[in-house]
Amino acid sequence: MYNDERVIFTSQTLVVDNTPAHAAGDVLAETVAMTLVGLPSRTGRAHQIEVVSVRVDDPDDQGVNLDVVLMVADNELGTINTAVDMTDAERKASLQKGGVVLVDTWHDFVIGQIGIEEGLHVPMEFEGTDIYVGMISRGTGTYAGAALELTIGYKVRT
Repeated sequence: MYNDERVIFTSQTLVVDNTPAHAAGDVLAETVAMTLVGLPSRTGRAHQIEVVSVRVDDPDDQGVNLDVVLMVADNELGTINTAVDMTDAERKASLQKGGVVLVDTWHDFVIGQIGIEEGLHVPMEFEGTDIYVGMISRGTGTYAGAALELTIGYKVRT
């Protein structure tokens, strides 16, 4: 059962390369730890959450589709602005109890865009209070501001 169906939101800024345009399939943002709040105290048991929404604030107004990679292990996707470069072992350790969300619904606010994916059901299971997030480009954006703000909404399994 999830905690009264309450959704908790946590945000994290991800650094992107601001020089050349990214190609589809390139690592868009460095992998960073995202500390989750509202987790119950667990001794000897993993936390379980369900990610229900993902939002990406794009102040550079690119609106380029991207994958948000939600990992349970601290592994890099690869070098920013190059193709994804993970070993099979890293991929399994990171994603076997993690997930990937394609952000392809963008809302244009002239000075920036917001990518929003809602109604998700992405279960995750992990130790500690951190998950690890990164991004993969699915288009050819150029990010002068060098950062994207990621917000995830999740429910905690009790």
